[in-house]
Amino acid sequence: MHRYDQSTAELARAVFDYVSDRTQREVPLDGPRSAVELEAEVGGSVTAEGLGWEEALRRFTDVLAPATISMDHPLHLAYVPAAPTEAAVLFDLVVSASSIFGGSWQEGAGAVFAENQALAWLAGLCDLPDGAGGWPRLVGLEGRAPVPLARADGGAVNTIDVSVALRPFPLARYRLHQRRDRSVVLSVDPDTPGAADEELLDALAPVFGAVPTEVDRRDLEGGGVTYTSDLAGPDDGATAP
Repeated sequence: MHRYDQSTAELARAVFDYVSDRTQREVPLDGPRSAVELEAEVGGSVTAEGLGWEEALRRFTDVLAPATISMDHPLHLAYVPAAPTEAAVLFDLVVSASSIFGGSWQEGAGAVFAENQALAWLAGLCDLPDGAGGWPRLVGLEGRAPVPLARADGGAVNTIDVSVALRPFPLARYRLHQRRDRSVVLSVDPDTPGAADEELLDALAPVFGAVPTEVDRRDLEGGGVTYTSDLAGPDDGATAP
């Protein structure tokens, strides 16, 4: 498996041909397909015997790649678009073949040095002062204030704990508000399936303890902050992020 033989050489030529074709032709936008469709065409791809490189590459080029939106397409502006140059795409092959890890200087001095040069160049483009040392910094930003939530006994409730408690439910969106008297209102869309009120309340009980809790089913379309509170902070309950 880790030896370069005739089969590996044939795979290398096929991969190089694919990369050459992909970088030369017009970028395809492509698009997602349903899990049912993909299961029908490439389900069971992982087997004890293996598919062989020819079939594995065919499944990727003919089915999986076209079912994945190209990040470098000029019409793809959502998520995190990317537009690497052809040289960058090809050099990715070099970096991958070199098996480089740039996590620290001990095992990746060359890669880290090169990365630091790139960061210093970016710092120069941003007119950062020499004292920045080549490290780009975000300044003048103001984060959202922490949301104070509290248990019945006054202990702090972390919003992460609430998110974990509600994770098993198929909630496309929800909002949780704690009133001054520490009672809690969980608002969810009225047509949310698989999330009965009693189940939601049972999930929140270990987080908040014996506080009055209710489920409010209403339309939550549009933006909005997930967690809000009328508690002032430490005097009403400990502050949680």
